[in-house]
Amino acid sequence: MLALLLAALPILVVPTDAIRQSPDAQRCFAQLLELSGHGRRNDERAAFLTWEGSGRVGCVVWPATNQHRRASYRGKWPENTAAIAHTHPRSQPEPSVQDRAEARRIGIPIFVVTPERIAIAE
Repeated sequence: MLALLLAALPILVVPTDAIRQSPDAQRCFAQLLELSGHGRRNDERAAFLTWEGSGRVGCVVWPATNQHRRASYRGKWPENTAAIAHTHPRSQPEPSVQDRAEARRIGIPIFVVTPERIAIAE
């Protein structure tokens, strides 16, 4: 589950495929997987994906909270936030009901990253 307790900055609307296919985003997904033990642990790791223009995507990793099946963030969003990515345990490769509701609420895609796939809540 993803919990955002923060003051949001204006978001950017960027096509989901442009973010997902970016080599920078792929590196960010790999970094999150490594931080999460490649889906073997039950804590989640998350990051803001920022749109830097010309196909470049920034990765702002959230501090670890070591919460069971949850990632949370308190504070302001980075400028140019276009999406959020977070890990799930291998046993839960799909976005949760909460992930889908949060994506609708904040108006940007949430990528769910596991070693086998990347799913998107929009």
